[in-house]
Amino acid sequence: METASKPNRKLVNIAAGAFLIIAIATLIYVAQRVLVPLGLAFVFANLLYPAVRFLKSKLRFPDLLAILLSMIVVIVVLGTIFMILGSEVGKVFKDLPQVTHNAKVNLDHVQHWIDNTFHLSYNKQSEMIKTMKDTEMMKPKSMEPLFSVTSLLLNVILIPIYTFLILIYRKNLVAFVVTVSKKSKGSKAVSTTYELLFEINSILMQYLGGLGIEMCIVALLTGTGLWIIGVKYFVFLGILTGMLNLIPYIGILIAGLISILMTLAGSTNLALIGGVVAVNVIVQLIDNNFLLPKIVGSKVSINALASVCGVIIGGALAGVGGMFLALPALAVLNIIFDHVENLRPFNYLIGEKDVKNLKNGFD
Repeated sequence: METASKPNRKLVNIAAGAFLIIAIATLIYVAQRVLVPLGLAFVFANLLYPAVRFLKSKLRFPDLLAILLSMIVVIVVLGTIFMILGSEVGKVFKDLPQVTHNAKVNLDHVQHWIDNTFHLSYNKQSEMIKTMKDTEMMKPKSMEPLFSVTSLLLNVILIPIYTFLILIYRKNLVAFVVTVSKKSKGSKAVSTTYELLFEINSILMQYLGGLGIEMCIVALLTGTGLWIIGVKYFVFLGILTGMLNLIPYIGILIAGLISILMTLAGSTNLALIGGVVAVNVIVQLIDNNFLLPKIVGSKVSINALASVCGVIIGGALAGVGGMFLALPALAVLNIIFDHVENLRPFNYLIGEKDVKNLKNGFD
């Protein structure tokens, strides 16, 4: 009876873990406006902590001054990046008459190709576009764009405040986790909890720092490649591709589509599309085969299926912020699952755990 109850108990624990994940996902969906900026703040705090620790231990800065100085440097860097992006967008608006002309010319090319390939005349194509526009106009107007802008501005203010407070009260947060663990599992769990928190912190620092370096290199490679083939807005598209590359698999597809549309808006030379696709493919090959394994590292190994599903679920639950937070969240879950014996089976779902020794008949 005792041996029979152990598998049942394990199944119950796995079911409880799955229920907990579903409950957390529901909470994220309901409270995304609070939890997403808080999650991004935890990411930024994790990235800033090594700089804060260096200023405190090596240069003897007070805690408050070390945090403020680190945050100011990051805000200046991010502000510079967004100023460059804003300047590039300004160039697009400055060239708006030429962009409109190029768009019309390229649209004529596309309509001509559709007419020759599918025998769908210009008039029928125009009627279909008009019908789609009329259907869109019949939809009730929503206040969602206004709320989106307001939410974005609010997050720009809240994320730095959250980051500052998390860094100030980081010891309190650690003490809370350790105390809860001690009360629930006894005093022996304290050292295990400290080890788990330390591992999560160190691996996330390595992982997120590697992603930052990867983003910069991808932006540089893409921008250089687009400049070589003659794309007009290569600086903007390079930076945008580097940022969107943080969203695995899906981000590069979105960046490629935007690059093609911007290229068509800046030129009537359709041959550039092939060049843009070639640049994106080459950069992705370099990223997947060199940058990702060498710079980001293999300690946080999330499999492709879990990455794609995580990004899609994150986007469905919490929008763009959820997509960016999906991989760090999966990385933390992967570490927790590896340390908690009853939850270890979930490692096979999201990690790159070795299954060579498992003879399951599916080889």
